[in-house]
Amino acid sequence: MRGPAARVRPGPVRAVSRFAEGSVTGAYCIEFAHADSAPVVVMIYGTGDLWLAAKEARALRFLTDHGIDISPRVLAFSRSAGALAGRPCVISSLRPGRTLAAADDELTCAQRHEV
Repeated sequence: MRGPAARVRPGPVRAVSRFAEGSVTGAYCIEFAHADSAPVVVMIYGTGDLWLAAKEARALRFLTDHGIDISPRVLAFSRSAGALAGRPCVISSLRPGRTLAAADDELTCAQRHEV
């Protein structure tokens, strides 16, 4: 695993919650017991989806490297995480707000295509 998260040990996990289904195999919010440890998002991809995980990590890094601070920051990327049965994963910061899936009922068809 590469990046700052590979060196940081935030402590014991307090809660794990799954986000709504998306383009990844699973996306989870991990909250830690220590109040000073910010929650993270772990996106786990299928074994054949390394390209998708790499694309996600590159896109998020591009945005944050260019001052777009509303996007999550990539904390780590793994091509084959042993703890996840060898599947690729991206670990990112958690941004405030809600997912588009959570707001879907409030959006018109035209608004969905604008996003």
